[in-house]
This record gives sequence, C-alpha cells and structure tokens, in this order.
Amino acid sequence: MIAAGLTLLLSINALENTSLLVSEFFALIIFATVGMLLMAASAHLLTLFLGLELLSVSLYILAGFRRNDKYSIEASFKYFLLGAFASGFLLYGIALIYGSVGSASLTALAEAVKARDLLDTPLLTAGLALMAVGFGFKIALAPFHAWAPDVYQGAPTPIAAFMATGSKAAAFAALLRVVLASGMMTQAVWQQIFWVLAVITMTVGNIVALRQDNIKRLLAYSSIAHAGYILV
Repeated sequence: MIAAGLTLLLSINALENTSLLVSEFFALIIFATVGMLLMAASAHLLTLFLGLELLSVSLYILAGFRRNDKYSIEASFKYFLLGAFASGFLLYGIALIYGSVGSASLTALAEAVKARDLLDTPLLTAGLALMAVGFGFKIALAPFHAWAPDVYQGAPTPIAAFMATGSKAAAFAALLRVVLASGMMTQAVWQQIFWVLAVITMTVGNIVALRQDNIKRLLAYSSIAHAGYILV
C-alpha cells in the first residue's frame, strides 16, 4: 500500500502535460495493488496465482504505457514474454503439488507434509522446484534476472520504482508462505539451494551495478542485489 501510494504521488508530475490516459494509469496501479495484497494474504495456491497474474498483467501494461516510446514498448513486450514463461512454471508447479497433496490449500499442504513426509516424494519436490524457478523470475534472482535491467530502463520511472519495491515485496511474501507451508527449509538441500541463489544474486547485482551509467539500470541491479539480501 505504501509503495502504491508513493507511486501515485510520483506519477502526478510525470503525467502532467502528456496525452497519456491518466485514469487508466491510476486504475492499473490499483489493480496491481490488489494483486499484491492477494499474494501476501493468500492461503490457497490458486488464489496466490490469481493475485500474481493480476499484478503481472497490470505491470505489463504499465511498463509500456508510453506508447510513443519504443523502449517502453520493448520493455512491456519483454516483460510479458518472460513473465508468461515464469507464470507457466508456477502453474505447472501448483498442478504437481495438487497431484501430490490432493489440495492446493497451503494449510492442507502443511498438514500433508507433516503427516506423510511428502518432501521426499519426487512429485512434490518437482512441484516446489518449479514454483521456486517461477518465483525466481518474478523476484529477479540471479540467474533469472536478465529481464530486469531492460524492463526497468524502458518503463516509466514511477513504474520502475514500483516494480523494484512493491511487486518484489509481494512476491517475497508469497514465496515465504509457500516455503513455510511446505517445510522446504527443514531439508539441507533446499537450504543450500537458497544460500547459493542468495550469494549469486548479491554478487551479480552489486558488481554489475558498478558498471552502469543509466540510473534506471542501476536501480534494476540494485534491486537484484537487495533481493539477494532479503533471501538470506
């Protein structure tokens, strides 16, 4: 909510004296905020996915909101393609988890894992791995971060700031709910995987940020590095 409010304040000056559809811009920000809230508060994987898609579709449009700017259109197109790819991973992972547990509820997942030690089953492991990859794209963890610099550079400045803060916080909240419900961190292999991802993300984000001469690309790599810090 704070990120959305600040984005709206930043957008007022950016939208003045332009031919952009201001009402549609604000409506999309609101839709994106609703999606973020659904992701953070969801107790069901399908509701979580719907919230994620509501957020993603809103951001696809907002990234390309400057219709006369080729970089903005390019950012929207790249974000749409890679975002749809990540959503496919998430949805397939949810399907595998449903097949293993018999429910897409996070409560049912937690109970099933405790009762039957399902973390050792290939079906649930594959489902959680696919969801982890999908969240890696959405959060822009290395090595799934390649889309972020180009998208941030082409998107309007308030939207780039919104993507670097609010949407990333919502994705982390959703990832945390899945991790806690599934008990992933009780297994050493998952702990090692997340540690490796965190170290790679922090290293890549900070080192590559030093070479940037565009403020938006610098913001992108800074947000990538901060994602690594949060993952720790």
